[in-house]
Amino acid sequence: MSYSIYTGFKIQNIDNLLVNGEVADAKYLGEVDERPDIYEKIKFNGRTYVTSVINDSSQIVIVEEVKVLDQDTTFEYEKNAICPYCGTEQTDSWELSGDDGEENMDIREEILNKYKKFNDYLENIDLNSLRNNFSRQELNDFKNKLYDIKIRSLPYEISNMTKEMKEEEYPELLGIHHYPILKEIDFLTEKEKMDLDNFLVKFIPNRDFVQTFWKVVKSPKKTELLKKYLIEKGVVEERYVVKCPNCHQGHLSKMMSNEKKEELKTLLHNKATYYKLEPYLNFICDDCFDELDPYEIDEFSMQTYLILVMERDKSLDHV
Repeated sequence: MSYSIYTGFKIQNIDNLLVNGEVADAKYLGEVDERPDIYEKIKFNGRTYVTSVINDSSQIVIVEEVKVLDQDTTFEYEKNAICPYCGTEQTDSWELSGDDGEENMDIREEILNKYKKFNDYLENIDLNSLRNNFSRQELNDFKNKLYDIKIRSLPYEISNMTKEMKEEEYPELLGIHHYPILKEIDFLTEKEKMDLDNFLVKFIPNRDFVQTFWKVVKSPKKTELLKKYLIEKGVVEERYVVKCPNCHQGHLSKMMSNEKKEELKTLLHNKATYYKLEPYLNFICDDCFDELDPYEIDEFSMQTYLILVMERDKSLDHV
């Protein structure tokens, strides 16, 4: 099967060539009896060409002319190699060692260059050309084939690797290190203390409330001891909210510190005016819409919450 050879092809016409077999205004050079390989040298009329694009369905080969240098040609080198034909700097070049032949190029630069080139290739794909030339079923089949190609995520793998390296260098990261004060607890197992350390770090201090200790400590007795310990050590603080005396679900106040709670109790005991109670209480329940008369209630029910207040130890974050 013979192939027609063309040169002077403009890369912007690549879609027409690959899909329709059109070569636009490229120059016809002749034919070859066998299909050449990509980058194979072909000679016509004393000139040397290199194969760059092949369309097998139309038996068309696009080639580019290259120059053949004399053996005594002098090459220029700076940080990267300079092409002796056109003067372009080859940014992905490297120099072989004169001792053992190993590449001196930093493998990270090589990987980055490959990543960038692949990204550039993806960015230059014209989806409209796919839409205009293939059916929906063909594109779905093509999509599934792309999904079947499991591309490695080097950033993810390197992240896991550097995490392991960091833990090897700083083994204390494998223990209790976010809240070292937890090491002093004598009523929890080492695993429970480790789980608690990893649990507390999920909350943001002075914003998040911690109520689900059962995820870490299964024993109700240990849970109560833990709450007391965390309060005493300043890891968490108590916050209070007034519950509706009618439905027992709605809140009649914002979250209050212990100081604000005692102030409210004093005001209620002294039968303070509505005006003085207003900063502390809502007089209508948002859940049952019952209207509150604070002077008819002997004692309000309050619910207690725990808010994380201690910042975690960040000394090992940036080692």
